[in-house]
Amino acid sequence: FCEELEMLHIENTNLNGTVPDEVCMLTKIDLNSLNDEVEIFKADCAHDNETGVPFITCTCCDTCCDHITHNCFANYNYSDFATNTATRPSQNITTNETGSPIVNPTEDSRVSLFMRKFEDEVLQRDAKFNDLGSEDPRYLALDWILNNDQMNLGLDSMNLNQRYVLALIAFSLDSKAWGAIEEGSVIGNKEVDGKSTWLSSIDECSWYNVSCTGGLVTGIQLDEYSLIGEIPAEISRLDHVDSISLRKNCLYGVSVVRLLVFGHKYISLRFDTICHFLSQTLPPELGELPLKYLGLAENAFSGFIPETLFNLTSVEYVFLSFQNGNRWNCTRSRGGIVDIYYSHGDQAQGANLGLQGKILGDKISNLSSLRTIS
Repeated sequence: FCEELEMLHIENTNLNGTVPDEVCMLTKIDLNSLNDEVEIFKADCAHDNETGVPFITCTCCDTCCDHITHNCFANYNYSDFATNTATRPSQNITTNETGSPIVNPTEDSRVSLFMRKFEDEVLQRDAKFNDLGSEDPRYLALDWILNNDQMNLGLDSMNLNQRYVLALIAFSLDSKAWGAIEEGSVIGNKEVDGKSTWLSSIDECSWYNVSCTGGLVTGIQLDEYSLIGEIPAEISRLDHVDSISLRKNCLYGVSVVRLLVFGHKYISLRFDTICHFLSQTLPPELGELPLKYLGLAENAFSGFIPETLFNLTSVEYVFLSFQNGNRWNCTRSRGGIVDIYYSHGDQAQGANLGLQGKILGDKISNLSSLRTIS
């Protein structure tokens, strides 16, 4: 890993999404001290003229480029551009000029209490809401809990944290299954009961394919539901989950910048070089769960298998096979096809190389309950 990144360019590519907080934290440079001619963090983060949203969200970039015209703008100011909020619910949280959430005075006390609780008990990797962009799934889940969830759980509710985590999963993974679906609709190869869709204002234990014991979530089974995206690290806060099955979807894993040659302090990600520097590995936080069953086979994970998975001393069944070479598609909720044969589902990034590392090394003995691994 590079711990003192001095320059990062993500421009003129087909990459879209959000530059992870972990990448922003790599820089040791005070961007405010630099003159306009120096480009340090540069990406296709200028707002699109048609949609009003950037191709890449990058809160730490000092230079933003238009991914169509390739024109670049130093000291890019997000407040000068309208953002597309057509798909966002009405809310009592606003954002500052960098896109980070701030609370309105009338809601300050309530919102602050919820933010503090989730920061202390749920959010991972030292994340803070005021550092997140307004389209970050962690922020969207907070907004849903506060302003759209008719359950209106209080801070002392036993179910609040797990309900937030499940909402975060829904906002993190793109799928038609999260929307309003008529009873009998088919997502992937599964029939969905429209009365129990995720993000509906009923008990989360009644959301489809969520298992609970005594009101606590113990299992999630969403095989073949055309789920697209990254499993959030906060899934590890579902303290009682012993079974997770997300097989045959279009899950990418956690984006991490890796350097092929240690000591590099300049990275330029262009065209086909992207796949050499980005891996989409499993979230290491999965190793914190009391899992007996982990089914993530037939997705699009790549990179090294996290060593934390060898902490799953209770796990009996692990399915991680077929992460490369698969040829099936998932359809985004707003249209567009993801082909998991390719890295991040994008043909321009080259073929997905699959998971790497030793699974049958010395540490396999830690998995003392293991019966089947694939």
